[in-house]
Amino acid sequence: MFGKGKEDKDNNNWSDDVGEFIDKTFDRVHNAVNTYSGSIQDSLEENFPWLGSFNLPLSSPFFGGKEQSAENLWAFPVPSARQYDQCKEAGGTSAWNKEGVWRCLFGSDAKDTKNWFHDYTGFLDWRREMYKAMVAKRQRERDQWTQLWDSKTDDRPKRYIAESEAERLGKKVVSSSITSETVTKDDGNLETKRVVKKWYDDGTCSVNESVSSRN
Repeated sequence: MFGKGKEDKDNNNWSDDVGEFIDKTFDRVHNAVNTYSGSIQDSLEENFPWLGSFNLPLSSPFFGGKEQSAENLWAFPVPSARQYDQCKEAGGTSAWNKEGVWRCLFGSDAKDTKNWFHDYTGFLDWRREMYKAMVAKRQRERDQWTQLWDSKTDDRPKRYIAESEAERLGKKVVSSSITSETVTKDDGNLETKRVVKKWYDDGTCSVNESVSSRN
């Protein structure tokens, strides 16, 4: 029983470590690619302004895209300096959705605080709370599984009763055990602890303990 529980716990810990490593790696890749892609986009527009007449194929979440208007601005995870300036000049509001994508919002969308975060810290705080909730959910599931496993494998009686009460009710003894342990006390005397357990036909159990000393 204990070996199985330890194995599951180790597997769960390993899974959490791998998941955390993947999240960290993915975030670092996104940040690095977005930083360089934003620099590339700004550099192209600064040194080759005539390219603006072409629809550059930078339309993936990693390159920010070639937007025609402020309403179409978007980036992942953060906008370039050009995108942010274009959004501010157009009177837009910077915001991030729950997938971490930045957009430039206008009108009623800019006031939607249910689906949008107006600063990246707010998005990260929300993501942190979601992560903590996920961890707590996993822990509850593990605890429930452990309790279920223990209930299936633990053969100890779940109810105890005094021996005198069992005799009064006429319960039938179906099994019993006697254990004793003798230790030497500091004064040199011997002390013996004797435990008598009796199991009855209804699943209850009585436990009697007695201690005796002798020189």
